Amino acid sequence: MVHNPSKSNQEYAATYSSTALMCFMASCICLVFGFCFDHDLSDWSLSSGVRPISTIYSGVFCSALSYFVMSWCIQREGPFFVSIFNPLPIIVVAILNWLLLGEEIFTGTIVGSMLIVLGLFMVLWGNWVESKRARAIINSEQDMAAEDLESQQEK
Repeated sequence: MVHNPSKSNQEYAATYSSTALMCFMASCICLVFGFCFDHDLSDWSLSSGVRPISTIYSGVFCSALSYFVMSWCIQREGPFFVSIFNPLPIIVVAILNWLLLGEEIFTGTIVGSMLIVLGLFMVLWGNWVESKRARAIINSEQDMAAEDLESQQEK
C-alpha cells in the first residue's frame, strides 16, 4: 500500500500533528526491527547520562525542528527551495565529525559527497529549467488565446 501524503493533508489539515503521528509510527517500526536484530537489552538501556539527553535532543530538536522548518519553507517558497538544502546535512556531519570527534576526512568521502551534491543539483537544475519552459509555454498559449479572443471580439 502506498501512502499519498498530499491526500492525507487535504483530508486531515493539521500537518504538524500528522507528521508527528507518522514519525511515531516510524519509530515503532524501527523499534520492532531493532529488537529483531539486537536482542541484548543492555544495549537498549538509557542508564548512561549522555544517552537519554542525546535521544531527547535528537528527537525533539533534530527531527521536530527540521520537519517544522521544512514544512514552513515549503509553504512559503515551495518544494524546490527546500530540496536545494538537502545535501547540507552531509557536509555539516562531515565537518562536525572532524571537529568534535577527531575523525579523519578521507579523499573518498569528499569526492563521494561532492558527486552526490553535484548529482542532486544537476537534477534540481534540470527540473527548474523544465518547469521554467513549461511556464513559458503556458504563458505564450494564454497570450495567444487572449489575442484570438480580442481579434474575434473586434470582428
